[in-house]
Amino acid sequence: MEAKHTQALAVFVDNHLATGELVIHPNDGFDLGLMNDRHAVSVSFPAGGETSAETIVIPGTIRLSNSCRSGTLLVSKKHWEQMGREPEVM
Repeated sequence: MEAKHTQALAVFVDNHLATGELVIHPNDGFDLGLMNDRHAVSVSFPAGGETSAETIVIPGTIRLSNSCRSGTLLVSKKHWEQMGREPEVM
């Protein structure tokens, strides 16, 4: 089964968030089939960039919030660094 994904989301750091807490707009959550305001997830990404064969998986929570602009992802600075400081994600 193929993993669900959103459109490309611009990543912004929010130092008030805990590591592993991801915040997106409810419209972007709808693309993932999310209806409740919180969902436990596993976030995966290539360890050494897009060409890497190794994958890192981080447990987390997606929180839907109308205060987050559509097309953006809010994460803690530590989580952003673990994700390789990507400016945009899906």
